Amino acid sequence: RGALFAAGPLQEDLKQTVLTEYLERAGVELICSATVTGVYFEKERAVGVRLWKDGEYKNIHSKMIIDSTSDGHIIRMCPIATHLGRPIDGKTVPFTVRSEVLDADGVCRYDNGDSGYCDQYNTAAYSQKILTAHASKVDAVRCGKRLLAVAPVCGVREGVRFVGETTLRYKDIIMERIPEKVLFYAYSDLDKHGHDLALDDELFQNWWCVSNLATVTVSIPVPLGVVVPRGLRGIVTAGRCLSVDSYASSAVRMIRDMHRIGECVGIACAQAVTE
Repeated sequence: RGALFAAGPLQEDLKQTVLTEYLERAGVELICSATVTGVYFEKERAVGVRLWKDGEYKNIHSKMIIDSTSDGHIIRMCPIATHLGRPIDGKTVPFTVRSEVLDADGVCRYDNGDSGYCDQYNTAAYSQKILTAHASKVDAVRCGKRLLAVAPVCGVREGVRFVGETTLRYKDIIMERIPEKVLFYAYSDLDKHGHDLALDDELFQNWWCVSNLATVTVSIPVPLGVVVPRGLRGIVTAGRCLSVDSYASSAVRMIRDMHRIGECVGIACAQAVTE
């Protein structure tokens, strides 16, 4: 556990290395650099996937599929209704291109602010947004600062959502409604990027303002049904692609909660396959 969650600049790479070693020792076959191109169904049950790897297709049978892409790459191939952004206009939380600069006084600082709105599922528009955001970071060298680094991969905070067996709504969180079947408890601050109070619900505006008074962390019971697509079997999600409304999504998609949901979904699926 100490190795898994060691701090430092190589933290994510270290986690991946250690987890890969664990999987290999457990006899898990890892297929890397592959693309899922389709999902096989027998009536409402998902029974396998089709992969493209090394110039050829490969079919894999499964008892349970976990879409852990966080952008719903697999779930969007299934016959299920999906949603993106808030209901009034479909706008998502802004993305971020992080940069590090060296001030004139020799202090290293980083910028993790918003870089604009985008639809990450629109390839052409998304690419242009990223290029524009990276170009804006270069302007830092023209104001007495030295540009040290720009993150090659931008941070996209909000992904597609789907209709699940249960839907977690932000009013359920505020009113402290406890679901019948709790998968895990999220424990994060509200993601306060990209507020647009003119068009946000009044209750959410109040929640957002209270959260900005300090780091307000709440315990949120996330129901099991938010990872299970309604009407389908043999497939679940693990990540920010959940059956939640856009405001609830802002409270249950932080990194440490993604760690929790990954572990809990893995255990739940193992139990489902066993039983």
